[in-house]
Amino acid sequence: MAFCIELDKLDKIGAEKVTENLSALGADVSKVAAFLQSLENIESNSDKLAGLSDQFGIENSSVKQYLETLESVERQSLKVELDLSLARGLTYYTGMIFEVKPTSVKMGSICGGGRYDDLTGVFGLPDVSGVGISFGLDRIYDVMDELELFPSELTENLDIFIVHLNEDCFRHGQKLVMKLRQAEIAADIFHEEAKMKKQFNYADKNAAKHVLVIGEEEINSGKYGVKDMKSGEQASLTVDEIIARFAK
Repeated sequence: MAFCIELDKLDKIGAEKVTENLSALGADVSKVAAFLQSLENIESNSDKLAGLSDQFGIENSSVKQYLETLESVERQSLKVELDLSLARGLTYYTGMIFEVKPTSVKMGSICGGGRYDDLTGVFGLPDVSGVGISFGLDRIYDVMDELELFPSELTENLDIFIVHLNEDCFRHGQKLVMKLRQAEIAADIFHEEAKMKKQFNYADKNAAKHVLVIGEEEINSGKYGVKDMKSGEQASLTVDEIIARFAK
């Protein structure tokens, strides 16, 4: 496993450093160098497998089946690249592993997984093989955001966004946002204590139509400052007045 982990660093630290690290693990430097050289000079998946068979004497039905699978996928205009340096950090994989990367955004893998023969045995269900895959939701969101793939109606339907001055105001705001939602008003609240500028920037980024400010004065008076984010107009309203104005 240590060998695979070092090999996986190839695109980050380069062949020379990888060779040095593998040598420290006891690997034959000449064989490592020959293997890394073959990775640099071969582009097609079939040539990579052929080179692997020639260099290390690996030739079996699994390799042939894998190549046929790749060719089948490529016929569907899907780009699949055989990466012999790829490794994943979990030790229960027993076969093919894979990662998915976006082609038009500079980003690492957004999902990945692999084959395992007996992972379920750990949970008392032996001899059940399978393939698992996991998705990186944060990275997928970042990719979609950069490519502007979110429909505008998803980001332009927030009627009221609540900002708050401190923890007490945040707790008060949590109750208020529930009341507004019960009145079928699209409302949300900033999720943690933060400077007002950060909260307003967040509201602006998420295209909130109005921002409601909660401070100690608002809590005591029962009236909240509500700002129209487009016109800049502000009004001081009670909860009932807010519901009457914004309820659909």
